[in-house]
Amino acid sequence: MSALVAVRNVLTDYADRGVFRSIDGSKEIGKTTQFTFTWHGNRPICCVLAPPTLTLRNFLPAMPARSDIYKDLRDLVQQFGDPLLPEHRGIAPARATVRVSSHKKRLSLVIESLDGDYGYATRKLIFVAHEVWLRLQSDWVHYLWEEFGAPME
Repeated sequence: MSALVAVRNVLTDYADRGVFRSIDGSKEIGKTTQFTFTWHGNRPICCVLAPPTLTLRNFLPAMPARSDIYKDLRDLVQQFGDPLLPEHRGIAPARATVRVSSHKKRLSLVIESLDGDYGYATRKLIFVAHEVWLRLQSDWVHYLWEEFGAPME
């Protein structure tokens, strides 16, 4: 199965199950393919496939690379590569690596498929994004309030 088909199938499955509210068919730009879907309120999320990487581009706005929140989320994401984590909680180091990146104060989540299994990489990227969102809800509620209008309760 091609990387494009694998990624599309996983993202469409999430949309069909109601995790995302909508997903476009995809848009090819040069050697990359971009998917857009709605998640966490009305936010459009851009997922870019540029084999061997898959990126949730600009996943979080207003995230300076030297900030405490950025460092906390970077450390959280790095923990998922720990080979001692149970399979369902981590990312197998032989299969994929995950990291955060920052550009113009926007945090992106990047996963690199090491074994060519883009279905696995896509599912793990969405898992990590969900875990990041949970960390924001538990430890950084002020950020969610300021950037997304989330309630402070």
